[in-house]
Amino acid sequence: MAVGQTLSKNCNCSSREKAMVSKSHSQAGRVWPQQIPSKQLAMRTTARQCALQAARLIAPARLPPIIPNGILPYESVPTPSDDKSSLLTSQIHDYIDAKHKETQVGDIFRDQLGHVKGLWLSNPGNYQQVFEQEGEFPKSMKPEAWKIYNEDNKCKRGLFFMEGNEWHTCQRIVRPLMLSQKSSYNFGIQLESLANSYVESWGKRKKLRNLEEELYSYFLEGLMVVVFGRNYEGKSKKQIPRLVGGVRGLFTESARMTLYDPYSARKPGYPGHNVWRKFSSSMSGALSAGEDIVNENLKNCESGSLCANLILAGLSISDVKRILIDLFLAAGDTTSHSMQWVFYLISQKLEIQEKIAQEVKQVRGCIHSFTSQIPTLKGAVKEALRLYPVAPFITRVLPHEAIIGNFHIPAETLVFMSTYTSGRDERFFSQPTRFWPERWGRRDSNKQVGVSHPLASMPFGHSTRNCVGKHLALTQMYLLLSKVLESHRVTCDNHEYIQYKMRLLATMNEPLQVTLTGR
Repeated sequence: MAVGQTLSKNCNCSSREKAMVSKSHSQAGRVWPQQIPSKQLAMRTTARQCALQAARLIAPARLPPIIPNGILPYESVPTPSDDKSSLLTSQIHDYIDAKHKETQVGDIFRDQLGHVKGLWLSNPGNYQQVFEQEGEFPKSMKPEAWKIYNEDNKCKRGLFFMEGNEWHTCQRIVRPLMLSQKSSYNFGIQLESLANSYVESWGKRKKLRNLEEELYSYFLEGLMVVVFGRNYEGKSKKQIPRLVGGVRGLFTESARMTLYDPYSARKPGYPGHNVWRKFSSSMSGALSAGEDIVNENLKNCESGSLCANLILAGLSISDVKRILIDLFLAAGDTTSHSMQWVFYLISQKLEIQEKIAQEVKQVRGCIHSFTSQIPTLKGAVKEALRLYPVAPFITRVLPHEAIIGNFHIPAETLVFMSTYTSGRDERFFSQPTRFWPERWGRRDSNKQVGVSHPLASMPFGHSTRNCVGKHLALTQMYLLLSKVLESHRVTCDNHEYIQYKMRLLATMNEPLQVTLTGR
């Protein structure tokens, strides 16, 4: 059967795309450029996938895959030859960033770090290709130790761990509820009151020496408001320090576990067994604290809260509990680290603090219109998330053969999108290392001033596997920062330059210390 006949019967692409496929089979040596306009990229990617689909239908399963003309095999993807035996977990982002900047490696390379093999990308054009080919049920990388713990303890987890139809069904319910502005606006007065109470307490003390832990508590309390409503059990607040301690320990021990084979480490006498025991204990403690908070509030959740809406949507109580417990585990760590970087960056730019303070003073109306009136504040948050993303790599597991750049990528390949690198690339951001909140403003042409590709920075991920807590996290960050800068100036008291390091997620190499001075 000819390729054209196969496409006619089995492919939904347009006649122009089919013509492109036929042309690609007749023109030997054609090479697809990596950087092309997005519409052409989408069309050509679709055409290439149709060629792969036709090849799979034509060729017997036992034969090697048929690769479209001009596309290079996976074995041709550059591979660094560095000795990585001394590479520390905290330095992985620096190593990957350096490899991407080498001319012989560049935007696409394959490598193995520890027991993890993968394809590493740093061009948002290639990110777009991945998202277009991730399938109906996108899969991301899960920490191996976490999966083993879940299996050993028969522990059913929330959205992050769900796959296939189960994930698809639950995310279609959870995403609209969490990503709708109503999820935060319904409780806007309570979230604003929460921000005010923290700023009032900080203003009395002036010097903040344990900011990370206080930010943990702030974001977790905000989540409790949205999840359960205004009248969540007061005793649940007493569980927050326990949850914070468990989550912090969990991420610390999870990072240490990456140095060992978790299948072996869980066996007594094997390398890393003591680390496994600490990791397992931290996981159990964090899950137990999250479960206690959910159990205390489940029966009394307020109408309009996330919990009540999930139950109304038809989810079982057991599914509601597992989704909410994982939300509590994920919320505090990611947002508290991000907020620390915001404070750190603005503490070095008093003129930006003054500009934000003036914006906040001019805000009129309720929280519904608040975010449209604070462009510099929003830009400052975006800049911190760009320069210091909590997740420096976005991952996907390709469900089938795909074309990325000029290469044929096998099914089940683990792909790492290096947003730490692309977020600091001068091709996508003017003056990329500069903290410049105004870069996110719009010109008359509606293009952003200093941003040339929207996917170069993805602090909350992308597509249907993105962070469902994005809107709530940003709302809480905007509220807290506006309340702080409206009444105070922020200065950093750390004597050394704070560095970005990996601890499963990215964080600071030392606690941030700040002083608040009243205006």
